[in-house]
Amino acid sequence: MTNTHRYTLAHVTHEAVEQVGGIGTVLQGLISSPVYQQHVKRSILIGPTATHIAADPKDRLGEHGQVLYSSIDGIDTLGLAGRFRPVEWAFNVAIVYGKRKFSADGHEGEAEVLLIDVFKTNPDRLNVFKLRLWETFGIN
Repeated sequence: MTNTHRYTLAHVTHEAVEQVGGIGTVLQGLISSPVYQQHVKRSILIGPTATHIAADPKDRLGEHGQVLYSSIDGIDTLGLAGRFRPVEWAFNVAIVYGKRKFSADGHEGEAEVLLIDVFKTNPDRLNVFKLRLWETFGIN
């Protein structure tokens, strides 16, 4: 029986952009794998970023990344501000979004990348959000 469904997967990791340890290598191999691509139509890497560290906008998503939205840099090539700005305002965060290419063993893949500056969040709203995660999904 063949799998006709193609899934959207979100990977939450500190290595969404920079390879620090083993998980970056795992993601590179996974996202570029033909078997993974056969079953997954959309991969989203979610991780932290630090707006207090100066960076060239084109480097925010790594060597093979393309920034499509960055409230830090005033970039919005797809008109995403209407969706991201309410979240940024509510939680006092900055968001960087784009795409990044991966390659391993002669295969290539692409993932969306969503980076959030989590260092100055609104603690009250964040606690309410955490409570909802606990009540809805049992996430501690």
